[in-house]
Amino acid sequence: MTDLLAEAMSWPEVSPRRMFGADCSLARGRMFAFVWQDGLVLKLPEERYREALALPGVQPFTMRGVPFGRWAQFPEADASLLPWLRAAYDHVLAEPPPKRRARRPLTRGHQ
Repeated sequence: MTDLLAEAMSWPEVSPRRMFGADCSLARGRMFAFVWQDGLVLKLPEERYREALALPGVQPFTMRGVPFGRWAQFPEADASLLPWLRAAYDHVLAEPPPKRRARRPLTRGHQ
């Protein structure tokens, strides 16, 4: 885990989790940052996402070559990213809670 993610662990409602082979930070159970290769990937609001992509070396995070939401991949995880990490944290805390899917009742014969 990077020093940045260790810093985030001191923030309210943040917990660590290892997912997909990466160290991740979650706020209220929602992932907002994870270490990928030597860098850091952050979930950002639209405006901050566009700002981040204008920085040297920052790219959209992709899965199988397809951009994955508004996740920005920063090439290095250093202290200069603390404001970006905080923006990602604030962003996920401001999102409305996820909608719960209604469970489909079991049908006869599948109980």
